[in-house]
Amino acid sequence: MLYTAPAVESEEQIHRKRLSQLLRYIASMHQTLDQTEEGCSFVRESRVTPSDFFQKEQEGILFSINDFRQLLQHRLQPPPFSFYAAASRKRTFSGAIKDNAKACWLRLTRPAAAPEEGTYYRRLPAVQEYLVGWLSRTPSVQSVEELLTLKRFANAPKPSPELDSRSLRDVRNFLRFYPELLVHKTHQQILEPAYNRLFEWVQENHSSELVWGIGHAKWFDGSVWVNGPVLEVMVEVELAQDGALLVRPREHTGVAFHRPILVALNCAGSGAVALHRTISELEPTSLSPGQPETYIPLLKRIVVELSSAGRFLHSSVRNTQFSDLVVTEAWCLFCRSKPSSVWARDAVSFADQLVVETPQLPLATWSLTHGPSVLARVQQERLNQSTGSKRQWWPWGKPSETVKYDKPLFPLPTSEAQNRIAHLLLDQELPAVICEGPPGTGKTHTIANVICAYLCKGKRVLVTSKNSAALTVLRERLPPSIRDLSVDVSASESTGMRQLQRTVERLAQRISSVSNVLEEEKCRYLKANISDLDQELNKIDSHLSERIESARLLVQQQEGAKLLRIALELQEKAPWMSKSLSEWSIHQVNTLSDGVAKLIVPHDDPVHQVSGFAIPVTSFLISRVAMMAGSSWSSVKNKASGIVASLPLVGQGVKDRLEEVEDLVSRIRLRSKFPETPSDWTIVLRALRRANAVYDFTSSTWKAYESSRGWPHWKFQGQSKDLHNLHGLLQHAVEFKRLERSLKLADRREAAVHARNQDTRRGAMVSRLQQLAEELVDSTVVMELNNSFSVDAQSALIKFAQLAGKSKFNKSANPSKMTARQRRRRREYLAAFDQCCRFIPCWILTTSQICDYLPAEPGLFDLVICDEASQAEVVTILPGMLRGKQWLIVGDTKQVSPTDCFVSEEQMDLLRVSLPETPFSEAFLPGQSFFDLCATAFPNGRVVLSEHFRCAQEIISFSNQHFYDGHLLPLRLPLASERIKPSLLDIKVRGIKVGKVNEKEAEEIVNRIQAVVNTTTSTPRTIGVISLMGDEQSRLIRGRLLDRVGPHHMALHNILVGDPPTFQGAERDIIFLSMVASPGSVPTQSQLMNYQRVNVAMSRARDQCILVRSIELTDIPSQDDVKVPVLTFFRTISESDDTDEVKPQSPVQRLLQRHLIEQGFSIRPMGLVWPGGLCVEHGDARVALLVEGNGESLLEWRKSFLQQKAIERVGWKCQRVDAWSLLTEPVGTMNSVCDFMESHGIEKPMVIYDELEDDESEVTDLGRQMGDQDVAVQEQAPRLGRAPADTEIVVISSEDDEQASSPEPEVVLSSGNFGRRSDVMDENLFGEVVAMDFLLQKPEDDKEADSSLGLLPLEVPVPSSSWQGKPTSGRHGDEVNDEDNDFDSQAASRRRQKKKPRHERRSARPHRRQKRYSFSDTESTGVDSKTNDSGDSDREWLEHSYDRLLQAP
Repeated sequence: MLYTAPAVESEEQIHRKRLSQLLRYIASMHQTLDQTEEGCSFVRESRVTPSDFFQKEQEGILFSINDFRQLLQHRLQPPPFSFYAAASRKRTFSGAIKDNAKACWLRLTRPAAAPEEGTYYRRLPAVQEYLVGWLSRTPSVQSVEELLTLKRFANAPKPSPELDSRSLRDVRNFLRFYPELLVHKTHQQILEPAYNRLFEWVQENHSSELVWGIGHAKWFDGSVWVNGPVLEVMVEVELAQDGALLVRPREHTGVAFHRPILVALNCAGSGAVALHRTISELEPTSLSPGQPETYIPLLKRIVVELSSAGRFLHSSVRNTQFSDLVVTEAWCLFCRSKPSSVWARDAVSFADQLVVETPQLPLATWSLTHGPSVLARVQQERLNQSTGSKRQWWPWGKPSETVKYDKPLFPLPTSEAQNRIAHLLLDQELPAVICEGPPGTGKTHTIANVICAYLCKGKRVLVTSKNSAALTVLRERLPPSIRDLSVDVSASESTGMRQLQRTVERLAQRISSVSNVLEEEKCRYLKANISDLDQELNKIDSHLSERIESARLLVQQQEGAKLLRIALELQEKAPWMSKSLSEWSIHQVNTLSDGVAKLIVPHDDPVHQVSGFAIPVTSFLISRVAMMAGSSWSSVKNKASGIVASLPLVGQGVKDRLEEVEDLVSRIRLRSKFPETPSDWTIVLRALRRANAVYDFTSSTWKAYESSRGWPHWKFQGQSKDLHNLHGLLQHAVEFKRLERSLKLADRREAAVHARNQDTRRGAMVSRLQQLAEELVDSTVVMELNNSFSVDAQSALIKFAQLAGKSKFNKSANPSKMTARQRRRRREYLAAFDQCCRFIPCWILTTSQICDYLPAEPGLFDLVICDEASQAEVVTILPGMLRGKQWLIVGDTKQVSPTDCFVSEEQMDLLRVSLPETPFSEAFLPGQSFFDLCATAFPNGRVVLSEHFRCAQEIISFSNQHFYDGHLLPLRLPLASERIKPSLLDIKVRGIKVGKVNEKEAEEIVNRIQAVVNTTTSTPRTIGVISLMGDEQSRLIRGRLLDRVGPHHMALHNILVGDPPTFQGAERDIIFLSMVASPGSVPTQSQLMNYQRVNVAMSRARDQCILVRSIELTDIPSQDDVKVPVLTFFRTISESDDTDEVKPQSPVQRLLQRHLIEQGFSIRPMGLVWPGGLCVEHGDARVALLVEGNGESLLEWRKSFLQQKAIERVGWKCQRVDAWSLLTEPVGTMNSVCDFMESHGIEKPMVIYDELEDDESEVTDLGRQMGDQDVAVQEQAPRLGRAPADTEIVVISSEDDEQASSPEPEVVLSSGNFGRRSDVMDENLFGEVVAMDFLLQKPEDDKEADSSLGLLPLEVPVPSSSWQGKPTSGRHGDEVNDEDNDFDSQAASRRRQKKKPRHERRSARPHRRQKRYSFSDTESTGVDSKTNDSGDSDREWLEHSYDRLLQAP
């Protein structure tokens, strides 16, 4: 026989073989890890008799029937829980059975707060003495705590009649109120843990499912104990508006055997098969835990079919023999992890296809099996083969012939990084692109844009994530036209199916109504307009760049630098003159300067030493001084003629005037002496003439400038210092005007105005461009749908819409749990669904939902987007990714990743041995994220997002510094209504870590959240609480918030409590961080996982992050602990100056700031949001201003311009102020700035002008003291959740300090207050409430369950909601007095009232008096005991006494 060499496998075959091995490894990995799943285990190998599973000894059991039986013995009114009857069923005209409403099994509320009266009375001396006597008469009890039980209160001894009236009243009130306190505590101990767990499930229903187990099976075969439920029904929990939790059976899940019990009993045979068929036909709505008659007959049949010796007993019957199967009617609610077999089934399905078929696999899989280099080669080979051919993106139709348009269509604003992602995917057609997005960098925004770009190309997209939190807001970010074509099932299955039906209907409608010719013409028109706008925007950007370059060159010239220096000096020393220079010519400035120069005399001139004359100087005095100085006769004659002309004609008048002139002359002094020589009088004459010249200049020229141009009030007298200063300023002004004319700044100002107009026009064009892009996306998608959808596709859509309108099914629902009619309808539904799901343009699903809704078909979508890929393990996400031709992986390696802490080393070794041969084998082990694998496998397609849009810049600075090397660019500046000061708050308490919780930190956080809730705001602030150490602290805080704040306010403020992984992908306005650790108990957190968790925790807060701690840096033993940088960061921030004072970066910017302040505007710095920019705000209206052209380089300007475009994308309105225009024409420039601000809602503040003495005026801005003081930015947002304004770090060093620094919480509506009729919803809204008699236990002598129900009404006395109706005599013996008879009659009256209908009881109830009486000491001790035992009077006395006790020291 000839030897035949084995065939050499091709590279394609090796690729498929390796991929198939990987998929089968994924399936086997789930089987290996599922063996150690934690949760309820009702079948165990043990020889120890287990306690009943209702005692909740096992992890995961929330409550059972025994818990409610215990509560029934001591009822509360209104009851904190209600059971409902099975849903009513009516037969329609077609014979089908239809449910009237969605079934509800249980309504659960948190019990009201325990009354304080019992605690108050127990502290009274008379009660303490009574308890000591009671304890001495009860030898079986060792302490008072053991004595105070409800059972012993029923037989409490009667108080001694020798007591005085007040002591007797105190003891009786204690016996009356303390049992009520015990009843409330019993309800709280049982219901609060269950309510908290269910509420936690509502908030975090990601990886667990709730199961209601019906029937209790117990059996022991000598080695294995069977101790669990017989039947199971999947349930869901809904939060009602009043805070109640509604437990409902999930739709289309059916009733099923609890498989572990069935397997342990080893049941087989025809009887078991028939029984299984009977159970599969049941509907959960036909059962109700509150109606045992709905399931007891079935349980009796089950016990007989499963075991011939089996028995059915009532759960109250004690039984110790379990060698034969025993089943009772009891039930419980338990929580278990979701089965991981869904990914295993998906992986096996793909692996089978690779063996029997040759599907077109995604190119990205080549890198997983062979490495990046082989992927690049295979991609190039396929690209060469497809050169010249047109790709068929839609397999069922023809490609559309549309207008070529290379740029991707983005209806939302885009960044350069987003454009690069689209370029890599659509232009270069890379198999996979990695988008690394740090916290708050717009990953959801990026995904929305990519979805739109793909749908415009006629492609289909699948978006998936491990948790639904990351996908919740994605659909809302899409434009309305794209949103209608997307189906989001991630958050709610029922909501997603309704969206699917609407999407299918709208698809069919739009395809049938569209005109392809009109849509193509519209697309051409829109693309032409967009192209024109793009070209115009490029021209504007180029023009602005050229202008800024010319301004930079001007500053570098010698004359330009000199002009800049002079202009700044004038603005600094004489801003009033700068405002006038723009209106003056150089001739006017020269004339004024020459006139001032004539008034200036040297400092050593003797004219400064002349005194003793008044200003203005009269002509009489000047003529007389001139004569004394020896002036010529002609000049004296001229002067004398003028004087004589003005003299009176009467002789005596002439004499008086001459005497007056002589008197003025006699007062003149030169160097403090009377002038003697003609030369002295010559000096005096010069001084008088100069004084008149200065006076004329001041009164005519200067006063005119003061009134018309606002020049300062200067007095040019004395040593002429002001004249010298004025002349120096005028000389600078002359030089300024000369340089201005020489450099042609007038033309530059016109160019700056033109550039400003172009910049404003550019903003309008960008807005118009976005509108056109959204319209183009809508038209393009409609046109692509019309071209691509065949007649068969339209028929499939219409058929599915018809079937979906009749019934809805979960694709993963088990057919064995449905009726025959339901199974038939399900087959029709799924057949139509499989055809229809291929035509939905966009699906949004979690990774666990993909195999439920989409067929396992490689390349089903053109693009699969995996969000938060750093959270997902490779084994959970890879089967879903195979459905995409291209992959977009979004995540961040520095955030929370999977961990292998819960996988043993033995399991790791077992998995490592079975790893298939791949370049990245280790990446498939537990604890490795899909993002890390893809970042290694696809290094050429990595894009990093750097623009941060979530947190205030102070908050994100921690993550930016410690994790991202300062590469994050914060672009969010909170609005005035959003701002909270300080944004970072450090609070230290004296907490002690006990176990894994810190009570003090929890109490501090709850108090501050209550203060935030009590703050009245138009929009409630969202709140989050993150425990930095374990989930136990989160549960403690969640429980206290439910008590103090209530479910209603927790839902209103969207309060989320959890650990850092819970918050990944989420954000809140205010975040509280609980460090938990305390001195002496500081576990080291130095692993990579701890740093990732802190990064997530520190980047969730939008407006305020509050750290609550109990330790200092010195308490941390290891410097590698992640707590060290956190404490250091908060300490550094607290010690720094946390003010919003604007610190200008350049003199011109300081000039702009001063002009804005003078006009009364409120400004604040923009920091890193726009370096050098000023934010001017009025309420929530704000604009950004930036000075340009003062010497920055072209590179710096381009960087600033790009950042301007970035902040404009998030809503900012920006204007760039030209530096030269501000320096040379400040009035006109500021007017244009004010016009710009007014156009965006910022009006110029009102000013008031007050006339003051000496013609001075002061301009006062409303609400602000202006002047030379520094700018103090007012806080316009309430200081929520913070300490007093004068402290930024709150150190609580004592109990008094803690109470003083913590906000005083007000009374808010808590869960305990839901019992009020005005707040609680009517329990009958959710179904027919059943009586609680089914919870009553059977008598001990009834050992057999003969009746079909096994439950009969029993005459068992049940205590009332409060012990006020109990007769005292019934508890204290046979002796009865008049007071007891009165008490009995009142109790009987109340019992009769309870038998009446509710509306009659309400009308018959006496009106309670609201007036509070104040008793004196004699009145309170001498009041009649009968009156005190009545309801209202005793309550009033109690309130008065309780107030006095609180006021006592």
